[in-house]
Amino acid sequence: MDFPEGKIEGRNAIIKNVRRNPRSENEPFVTGVSFIDISEAQYETLGGFLGSRANERRGNSRG
Repeated sequence: MDFPEGKIEGRNAIIKNVRRNPRSENEPFVTGVSFIDISEAQYETLGGFLGSRANERRGNSRG
C-alpha cells in the first residue's frame, strides 16, 4: 500500500470486515483490518494516514 506518508509492503494482515456496496454488489470493500508484525516505522506511517483521514472527515459537513 502506498500512502502519502510512506509505504507498507510485504506485511501479512487479517481482514476483519468486508462490506458490500448496496449500489454495486461487484464492489466489496474492506472496513476492518489487523496488521501482523508491522515495524515501528510502518506503524507510524499507518497512524499518520489514519490521522489525516480523520482530519479530512472532521472538516467535511455531514449530510
